[in-house]
Amino acid sequence: MNKRIILSCVTVALLAIIILLSNIIDMKNKPISNVDQARVLVEQQFLLDSPQNKMVITDVKEGSDGWIFTYVPENYLQSKNPNDLIPGNFPYYVHKDGSISNILPNGNIFGKESTVSSQ
Repeated sequence: MNKRIILSCVTVALLAIIILLSNIIDMKNKPISNVDQARVLVEQQFLLDSPQNKMVITDVKEGSDGWIFTYVPENYLQSKNPNDLIPGNFPYYVHKDGSISNILPNGNIFGKESTVSSQ
């Protein structure tokens, strides 16, 4: 391939990433009023945390001040092979204030001083 074409492709990809990041920054830390807005935030977070793996939300529960999203890689849903799971995929907790955290196995919210209780 021509070096100019490659450079153009890389430039377009970088611009797309910049736009995606600016959209995520705009959404984060703004009040969220419903689960659909929270789902969009989680789906955008997937692209940042694991761009090489398509993630699928498997369950959503409402917590005391937000929503809990559990998820797995799409290829695991198809194969059911435990080797397709990604270690450390802790559920996301989207707070109604627009912040997003991971829920640790002990129920603590990473980066927050509280625990999760689903209703």
